[in-house]
Amino acid sequence: IAHCLIAIVSLFAALYGIPFAIFTKIHVDAGCATFNLTFNYYYSFIHLCLLLGVIPMIISSLFSLLAYQNVRRIIRRQMPVVRRRLDHQLTAMILVRVAIFVITTTPFVCFRIYEINSPVHENNEFAIAVDRLSSSIITAIFTIQHAGGFYIFYLTSSQFRRQVKCLFHKIIRRKCMRIRMNRNRVTPQTVEESESSKDGS
Repeated sequence: IAHCLIAIVSLFAALYGIPFAIFTKIHVDAGCATFNLTFNYYYSFIHLCLLLGVIPMIISSLFSLLAYQNVRRIIRRQMPVVRRRLDHQLTAMILVRVAIFVITTTPFVCFRIYEINSPVHENNEFAIAVDRLSSSIITAIFTIQHAGGFYIFYLTSSQFRRQVKCLFHKIIRRKCMRIRMNRNRVTPQTVEESESSKDGS
């Protein structure tokens, strides 16, 4: 089943990317952009709005609510305190992760839809500069969800912080041990007699 699912997903991804390769062109001022009106509507309202925006937000929010309800159900049961604490931390990690995802994705999707459907005129240099600056800022905010997962988990979970500290301590200890072993290691050296000493003997 896993092989069939991988083959289906790979085939779908390959076929889905074909229209982007056909209708996307590189322009001197606009960069990599689409110039087909029909494909612009599809890219704006299907790809960006639904596939990149609404559907991932709904799925992640739904699973975060299910995780929260699961923790509330565990609280009512007689569970060990350590297990409850770990479940609380895991739920907090999921909720904060989903909140960051929604906060960073919404401006990116809205700006991309606006950018595609309201192109800036080539002669208006000030508008082009403002558009590029806004695009850079919003794209940088959007990448926080990919690069900030570690920091989110580190701030919201004490167990995760403890494991990270233990991992760094192990790495530093191994490096220090290697340095000490290399310093204290004695290696034999072969001294070759010169030809002059051989002749003198």
